[in-house]
Amino acid sequence: MLDPACGLYVEEVARRLRAVLEGDLIGVYVHGSATTGEFVPSRSDVDVLVVCSRRLADAEKATIGRELSERRVPCPGVGLELSVITQETATEPAGAPPFELHLTTAVDDRNVVDGAGHSGDPDLLAHFAMTRAGGIAITGPEPADVFGPVPRDALLRSFAGDLEWALEKGKHGYAVLNACRALRFLEEDVLCSKIEGGEWVRTRAGDARLVEAALARQRGADIAPDPEAARAFVRSIRAKLLAAAGDA
Repeated sequence: MLDPACGLYVEEVARRLRAVLEGDLIGVYVHGSATTGEFVPSRSDVDVLVVCSRRLADAEKATIGRELSERRVPCPGVGLELSVITQETATEPAGAPPFELHLTTAVDDRNVVDGAGHSGDPDLLAHFAMTRAGGIAITGPEPADVFGPVPRDALLRSFAGDLEWALEKGKHGYAVLNACRALRFLEEDVLCSKIEGGEWVRTRAGDARLVEAALARQRGADIAPDPEAARAFVRSIRAKLLAAAGDA
């Protein structure tokens, strides 16, 4: 189920990408809250993966950054989170996947990271897995026909890395809910949304108040989980993820 406002927005994003990449554009895929019925404009990014048949030229990267800026295409959420990758990278995900371009409009209207010379982004593995499991193709083949399966140990490490980043940035509510869905994957091999993960943990753990606060914030309430409790909760789950991945 694609949020209607997000659907219109990403269709325009896809149109602009097609004008730049033409026949080399393989597909444009939405994942995250825009596809799960949990999109909250004041809290949610619009998460997009773009798959291209080849590497991008510098001029194309500059054009994409300009054409998808908040000024030219206003986002219905807090911002666009978009990565451009090659078809080869999508097919065989591993380690820290290389990317052509990463664009974030939530922080800065021109926050563009060029993938050339970059060591790669391990967070992309989680994005690939979530897109393969429940993403929506705006244009191109179905996600499962484009994104290869992510190795379990690599996905656990990707989840663990994202949790540490979130704590470093003080995103305690985000970290708690991502820890919840990572724990569900660890125990049940189920990939789910942040809210689904939070609800799953809320009925099973002794941290109900912490998770409830994170859920309320994600749904738009002006509330935040206790930072100290959040750090302890998230780090305990992160340790479990790394142990299962063989990194303990």
